[in-house]
Amino acid sequence: MTNQETGLATREQLKQEITVSEGGIVLRTLDDLWRIAEGIHRAKMAPNSLDTVDKIAIAILRGAEVGFKPMLSVTSIAVINGVPG
Repeated sequence: MTNQETGLATREQLKQEITVSEGGIVLRTLDDLWRIAEGIHRAKMAPNSLDTVDKIAIAILRGAEVGFKPMLSVTSIAVINGVPG
């Protein structure tokens, strides 16, 4: 199966356009969010409760609402009974 068939981003796609600043990763688009979530999932760098790309993306979005950068969101936001908090 190709990456296009599975919907997974290639390494080259993950390298494109995402800005890294002194404060961490800067996500400007939903595509950026999705690609970072996929990378975190593929690297197995998320807690066990964030076991899908979708859950990782939601945790990053929830964290952004309270001012967290993406990686802080992944390590600080838990999904309990379907609710990120």
